[in-house]
This record gives sequence, structure tokens and C-alpha cells, in this order.
Amino acid sequence: MNERQKRREEALQRKAQARARKAQAREQKLEVRRDRVEAKREQLEAKREQLEAIPTIHAGALEPEPVFGGEAYVIDLGAKDAPAVVLVHGVGDNAARDWDGLIPALLGSHRVIAFDLPGFGRSTKANEAYKPDSYVKFIKHVVDARLGRPFDLVGHSMGGAVAIGYAGTNPRDVERLIIADAAGILHRHAFGEYVMRLGIRGVPGWDAVTSDSRGSALGNALSGIVEAFAHKVIRPYFRVEPDPSTLFELEAARRRILGGDPLKISGLFLVSKNFGPAIASVRVPPLLVWGGEDRIAPLRTGVVLRSMLPGSRLEVLEGCGHVPMKDRAERFNELVAEWLAAPPRALELRTKGGPARGPVEHLRQVQGRTLGGEYERVVIDGCEGITLRGVRAGRIEITRSGVLLEECEIAGAETGLLIDTSRVKVTGGSISGEVAIRSSGQSDLDLAGTDIEGREAAVRSATESQVLFSVCPVRSPRSAGFLHGVYRASAAEDI
Repeated sequence: MNERQKRREEALQRKAQARARKAQAREQKLEVRRDRVEAKREQLEAKREQLEAIPTIHAGALEPEPVFGGEAYVIDLGAKDAPAVVLVHGVGDNAARDWDGLIPALLGSHRVIAFDLPGFGRSTKANEAYKPDSYVKFIKHVVDARLGRPFDLVGHSMGGAVAIGYAGTNPRDVERLIIADAAGILHRHAFGEYVMRLGIRGVPGWDAVTSDSRGSALGNALSGIVEAFAHKVIRPYFRVEPDPSTLFELEAARRRILGGDPLKISGLFLVSKNFGPAIASVRVPPLLVWGGEDRIAPLRTGVVLRSMLPGSRLEVLEGCGHVPMKDRAERFNELVAEWLAAPPRALELRTKGGPARGPVEHLRQVQGRTLGGEYERVVIDGCEGITLRGVRAGRIEITRSGVLLEECEIAGAETGLLIDTSRVKVTGGSISGEVAIRSSGQSDLDLAGTDIEGREAAVRSATESQVLFSVCPVRSPRSAGFLHGVYRASAAEDI
């Protein structure tokens, strides 16, 4: 063999060895994939066995449902002519089993209708757009097929928000309304624990929700691409941040970013919805039951609903977490039975008093004080940990301070609330004036369920600032409706 042939033979051998290495690498990758598929199959099998192991004390049946095009597991128990109560659960595959402790307490006096919402429990799970409005349509389908009369409605967590949506959309259907630890009412930037529980990754605009002491952000590599599109291409044309949920109308986006997971899909659509119009359309005051230690749906949400729905009753269960029907089952059942046994109620008329009369209250360099009562003016300067609860005032001035305002009525002739270089959180109540709120300096303003009327402007800021609104009814020459999101205000642009 000459030298040329030898070199050619060696080259062929090297190519053969390279092909063999590539084939071996491909086989190793396939083996890894097979292992992953097998591990996933085992996880799904274990999950199925776990679900089957949960005792089902109330039998139901699968039936076709037209909203998502699958099958839904529906429970219908009790005398057909008894007063009907419909139960709506929150996220999680426990689904209608969440009500196992309540249903026996109701069956002696009520017909009980419950179900596994599509995407959960024993109902069909698919990569669908599981929106609150679609769940409202699903409930309407279930009850219309069974009831031709008004009924009582109970909802927990996500189901609480959906129940509010149903009562607002179909007010004539609902005689009594009970909401337990409703999630998703506040704007997602107002709380982060619920979003973290969903395990959502790669969603634009969500990093800010979890960039606090709880740990790392939720985003991954995909979020950079999508967020750049949302914030550089879309956001400049809007005064409010873009809604990331619009992207997930697309099946491919739900599959690639959310893995087609119904829990993540439903949770994302839930915390992206503005429930302000639905709350305003509810015609019955609800019983609001809240765990005092709920970190998923903060008690602030209950205060917002109490403020926006006059005549409602807020019961706080101390030492209780997010699931009161399990954490405090006996007391929860008592509260539900009491509310359902009472005659149906109507919303109370919201009335505003005349001009606030009283002293001028000055708080300077004060730590940790709670204030109530009626004042001509309240001045807070250099304070921390101040809470104003149920205060009526003609004007409140806050400078270099951290203040919470809860269900306060501020009616100013010129300016209702004046803040300068302060952190202010306002829950419920109302603020009005020629300019309802004036802001200056580096101030942080978070408003939830607060009725705001500005005859010239709702918010006027001397500097570029962002204001967080959650389901706030706002009336001004610049804005009208329910503001829900992070809005920009500046010297050149009022809200």
C-alpha cells in the first residue's frame, strides 16, 4: 500500500469513527429521552394513583360540556325541589373534593351541585384557554341544565373570583353569595405568593412580581424575547403596561411557555383579569370568609370586597390559612349555614356624608400608630407604620412616611390626598377633589378598590411616577372606568 492509499484509508477510518461517535451520542440522547418519558409516565401514574386514593364520599358522573369541548365531572345531590346551592372550587386536582366537609352539612336542607372545573380533578384536562369568563359560561351551562330558578353560590380561591364573575354576569340567578379567600382580585403586582404557587415561567412582566425577598424571578430565557416584544413594541403606545395574557390566546404559546398545564393557564388568566366591572354588577352582598393567616389571597382582598359591596360581612378566622373549609371546618360550616338560612339581602345604598368636620391632626416622627375618626385635615410627616382606618377627612397630607389607609373617606375641595416622597397603600374607601391625588418626589402609591373622583384629574404627579391600581373605579376627564394595572403619571400627563 503506497503512502497516498494509506492516508486515504486513515481518513476513511477517522470518518467511520466520527460517524460511530455521533451514532453513539444520538443513542445516548435517545436513551436520556426514553428515561425522561418513562419518568414522566411514572409520575403521571403516581399522580393518578394518588388521586384515586383520595376518598370520594359524594359520587358524580362525567358528562359532555360544550364550553371547552371535553367532559366535566358533576355532582348533583339532595332533593330536587330543595333550595339549591352551587359550589365552585379553586385550583388543584382535589377539585370538588375540597367541599367534602361542607356537602354533608348542606344536604339536610339543600340540593347541592358541585363539579370539577374543566382542567382539574376528574374533568378533561387539555391545553385550553381556561379563563374566568369561560368558567362562568361553564357554570351557566351546568345550572341551566338542572335549575330553572335562582340559587345560592359559594366559591373558594379561584372559584371565589369565578363566583363573583358569575354573580356579576348573571345577577338574577344568585340569591345569596359566599366568597372564601378569593384569589386574583388584586392586580398581580399587589401580591406575589399566589403567582409563585402557580409555577409560571417565561411570562413577560412577571419578574417584578417575585423580585422581592421570596427569591428568584419566575422568568426563563423565553421571557426575555417575549418581554422585549411586549415592552418595546407594545408598551410605548399605551399608558398602562401590556396584558401578557393576550399572548396565551395562542395554543402554541400556552404549550411552549406554560407546558399546556391547566393550573398555570387558569392561574395566569385569573390574575390577568380586571374584576372591577364584575364586582360593580353584583347585586347581593356576600358573606366574605377569610383566613387571617392567608398568604395566597391576602386579607386585603376581603377588605376591598367589603368596601365595594356595601352590606357585605367579612368574617376573619384567626390562625387560619387559605383553605378555611379544612383549617376551620366546623366554624366555616356554621357561617355558611347561618348565611344560607337568612333571608336574601340586597346591597345597601352607598351614601357619602357632608364635609368632614373636626380637628386638624398632626403626626410627626411617630412610629406605629393607628388613627380613626373625623378630621378637617390630617398631616403626617416623617412617620412609619401609620394606619388610618375608617377616617373621614377633608384632606390628608403625607410627607416622607409609610402609611396604610383602610376604608377612609377623603373629600377635598381642591386636593383630597397629597403625598410627597412616601409609600402609601390605600384599600377601599374613596378619594375626591378637583385633583383627587397629588404626588411628588419618589412616592410609591398602591390603590385597591378605592373610588376616585377628580374633577380635573384623578392623579397629578409633579415627577414621572407609576401608580398601581387594583379594581379601582375612577372618574376624571382623563380616565373613566375600573383601572387595574400600573399606570404612568407625570407633569405632562394626568391620570
